[in-house]
Amino acid sequence: MAAAAEAYWCTYGRSWTSVKATYELTVTPDEKSMLAKMLDTCTP
Repeated sequence: MAAAAEAYWCTYGRSWTSVKATYELTVTPDEKSMLAKMLDTCTP
């Protein structure tokens, strides 16, 4: 199941980042680190 969840990381990371930016929400250091890891899975 973990591999399936990781396959969705790019989409989830982009969506989460969009919500944070749209509503000008803060990001904790841990959250930022995980989002960076998720977004690193995106293909150009």
